Amino acid sequence: TKRNLRSIIENGYSSWVDNINTKEHVETFIDIIDMSIHSGINKVIQKFGPNWSNWKWGSAHSLTHKHILGENKILNYLFSLNIGPFLSGGSDVTPNAGGYSLNKGFKQTSGASMRRIVDFSNLDETQMIIPTGQSGLNNSPNYNDQAALYHSGTYRTTRFHKHNIVNDKTFMRLTLHP
Repeated sequence: TKRNLRSIIENGYSSWVDNINTKEHVETFIDIIDMSIHSGINKVIQKFGPNWSNWKWGSAHSLTHKHILGENKILNYLFSLNIGPFLSGGSDVTPNAGGYSLNKGFKQTSGASMRRIVDFSNLDETQMIIPTGQSGLNNSPNYNDQAALYHSGTYRTTRFHKHNIVNDKTFMRLTLHP
């Protein structure tokens, strides 16, 4: 609890914080903090090198959009079911949501299922993006066509008014003949 932690700091109860793996030495609270910081820095250096400009959260924190059948390595290899990995800059407490588990090496475990920016004075300029694509069929061009856009922070414009949809020549059309 906070009260116990404060007591440790103020009174220096080293028996409460001793590293039991060092039999010949009893560490103080400050020793443990110092060792923890150095250990963390050493792990970052081992993984990303000594150059601080390479120390980017997104390099450690990545996301792969997993298909339920993608857990099978052979199926994933044959059909490219999983989408990614992508570098991810967020956490569970940032606008770019990207929760992670410390037990899974910072791999992202949760995030937004869609991003949308709506101008209610002009719905035809609504900006929207989803993490993968609109199709669940892996052989479709729309299976993963939004993934790169999503992970680069780009959006797609969504039209709402029929006139604008019908007259937009960039839209694909499906014509059904009896």
